[in-house]
Amino acid sequence: MTTYPLSDEDREIQQRTRRFVDDDLIPLEEHAEAHAGQIPDDTRRRHHDKAIELGLFAMNMPIELGGTGMTMLQQVLVSEQIGRVTNALGWCVHTPPAWAPAVVSEHQMNTWILPSIRGELRECYAITEAGAGSDVDAIEATARRDGADYVLNGEKMHVT
Repeated sequence: MTTYPLSDEDREIQQRTRRFVDDDLIPLEEHAEAHAGQIPDDTRRRHHDKAIELGLFAMNMPIELGGTGMTMLQQVLVSEQIGRVTNALGWCVHTPPAWAPAVVSEHQMNTWILPSIRGELRECYAITEAGAGSDVDAIEATARRDGADYVLNGEKMHVT
């Protein structure tokens, strides 16, 4: 088996995340399981704040935008550790859409992306259509440009 060499910084990020998971998240696994994934609001907020404090929040975003600018390998090391707990606990580590800064308007950047990087907002999205469920490969609808407009051959819905 070939292993990828980890730098001292990589190992520190991995260990920092492991300690957070071991000390703060895993102890709540049984509570989350027994309460349909719900954890107390103050605990959820504490985990959110600690993820920011530890530099784990917005790890995929550039430093110049307020993210931590981790390499892809470092993001994997964090995700590997966070993946040891249920989503009810692991979602305190948030990764805003890394593709967004390159394509959003200044208004969108200031209204949604930067606040999401700072941990003030969180994004979510849903992709589905009849017969596809959550399998994005089964979606048959397409969109094509027609001048400044798009023409959809499927149904477009906004879900809130």
